[in-house]
Amino acid sequence: MRQIMSGVVLTMALSSMVMASCSQGASDNKKMINGTSVEVNDGEQTGQSVAKVITADEFEQLARDTNNVLIDVRTPEEFNSGHIEGARNMNIYGTFESDIQNLDKAKTYLIYCRSGGRSNSAMQMMKEAGFTTLYDLRGGIGAWQSSGKPVK
Repeated sequence: MRQIMSGVVLTMALSSMVMASCSQGASDNKKMINGTSVEVNDGEQTGQSVAKVITADEFEQLARDTNNVLIDVRTPEEFNSGHIEGARNMNIYGTFESDIQNLDKAKTYLIYCRSGGRSNSAMQMMKEAGFTTLYDLRGGIGAWQSSGKPVK
C-alpha cells in the first residue's frame, strides 16, 4: 500500500512539473499597436502566420495603423448602409475568391461582416490562399456599433 501511495504522489508531482514547464513556454498573444498593448485571441498562430478573432477594441487599435487593410465582406447594399471608415468592400458572395488573388499576402488584413460568420469564412479562405496576418472582428459591425464606435 505504501508503495502504491508513493507512486501516486510521484506521478502527481511529475505531472505538475510537466504542466508548469509547458505553460512557461507559451506566448502571451500581445501586440504593440501605437504604444498600446493589444491582446489577440481565439485563433491560430503558426510560425509567422496569424489568423485570429479579436474584439472591437482590439480591431480599432489595429485599424489605426494605416498599413493595415480593412475589408468589409458584406454585400454592397450593406456596405453602403454604413461601414468602418477606411474599409474596402469585397463581397464574399461576389468575386471574393478571385479578388483576393490581387492582394499583397504579406500585409495585415482586418476583416468584418455583419455578425462574424461571413468574415470568419473569408479569413479561412484567405488563410488557405496563403495570407499570413489576418484578424476577424468578433461580432462584426454589430459589435463595433454596440461598442459605440463610429460608422461612415
